[in-house]
Amino acid sequence: MKKILFILSTLLFPSIALAQNSLGDLFSTYKGGNGGSAQTFTIDQTTDNIQYTFVAAETATITRLFFGYESKTGVPVAHKIGFQGVGTDGRCDGTFTGGGSENSVSFTPPNDTTWNSSVREVTLSNSLAVTQGSYYCVRIIPTGTPDGSNNSNFRLTNNNDTVNDDASMRKFTVNSGGAVTEVGNDVIFGYGSSTRIWGSLAVSYNSDTWSSDSSPDEQGNVFTVNCPTGQTATVRGVHVRGRSADAAKTFKAHLYSGTAAASVEIAATATIDSDTVGGSPFIAGKRYFFTTNAAISCGVEYRVTLEALSTSSNLGLLRNVFTSATHLDTYPLRTMYRTHRVNAGTFTNVTTELMAIQPIFGEIGSAVASVGRTQQSNLLSGGL
Repeated sequence: MKKILFILSTLLFPSIALAQNSLGDLFSTYKGGNGGSAQTFTIDQTTDNIQYTFVAAETATITRLFFGYESKTGVPVAHKIGFQGVGTDGRCDGTFTGGGSENSVSFTPPNDTTWNSSVREVTLSNSLAVTQGSYYCVRIIPTGTPDGSNNSNFRLTNNNDTVNDDASMRKFTVNSGGAVTEVGNDVIFGYGSSTRIWGSLAVSYNSDTWSSDSSPDEQGNVFTVNCPTGQTATVRGVHVRGRSADAAKTFKAHLYSGTAAASVEIAATATIDSDTVGGSPFIAGKRYFFTTNAAISCGVEYRVTLEALSTSSNLGLLRNVFTSATHLDTYPLRTMYRTHRVNAGTFTNVTTELMAIQPIFGEIGSAVASVGRTQQSNLLSGGL
């Protein structure tokens, strides 16, 4: 039986579960254990296929599907991806839904490297209405004749086996020449309507460290609370996944209003001594509370950051990387992405990356119900 390939990573993290009082799980679940590696699967036989069984997170009309792609060998053959019925074994039943108007689409990877190590989006030839709480199965099959000289290698997980719980995955398998292997829940997969995306679409993972004398020396996320304009929310602090800093070093957490070029601090922690908080390993999730709560407005841009105050401190956060900025729609706040700066200057935004830091909310007025996206396991339930 063909072996699933593993792309080695230097990142080693065990599985963790933490609760959080906020809007839900902003980041993904770490399940890399002591492996921390991406998994790929090569479709190089006509009987090879990839299957995703999931429970729909919301009732919607699905028009798009998302999958991970790693690389090609030779000239790639054509493939098909689409919905099939769910069999009694929890896997696809082998028949594409929709009859003569299949809920599927054909695609052929390009004969170059433009798709390498990325998440791909395809539009179904015919949409499918899904119902919240119901089971569905998506299958990728070759429609050409692949072999060892003309095949595609699909990226199943990112390099720390992370998953966003909003994917609502139940079973994921690869079929190699008739032999079925269940990979687990931590896969790159997504499905979307014309305006929304559900799934786990981070293509790679990083761990960043910085100090007061490095560039940048302050990092975090831009965020907007997607609740009705005119409503307010209370922010009490930040919840992070990262390392606090080396011994006898100091840092602070901040909340800013305003633009990247004209940010104004509206709340901050007291100076934090790393010796008082512990938890230097990146696996540690931490909450840092501001000295006073801050009221923020719905629909307005804010920033939460960690700033290193000492040289050689190695303050750190985890970071996920995405192929497209729209793929961050799979997270609860939806409008959130990386920001960083040097020496209290202008912030630089990176809309295709997400740092493991989010606000801790106290109250969100009467708008809680419209924020949506309360996920299956709460923040950092846990990781980036």
